[in-house]
Amino acid sequence: MRWLRSSFSRHRRYDELSESIREHLDEKIADLTDRGMTQEEAERTARREFGNVTRIEEHS
Repeated sequence: MRWLRSSFSRHRRYDELSESIREHLDEKIADLTDRGMTQEEAERTARREFGNVTRIEEHS
């Protein structure tokens, strides 16, 4: 049973990390659009500045 709890715990931490990354990106996008960028430009810029989300999630 220990492995089952460990698996659920790991999955929950991964979900929390993914949510945190999404929140960070959303905040950056909102900031950039407030400064005058279009939504598309802001999304591109935020993702470029943040880095490769998938790689960060896999590494963590």
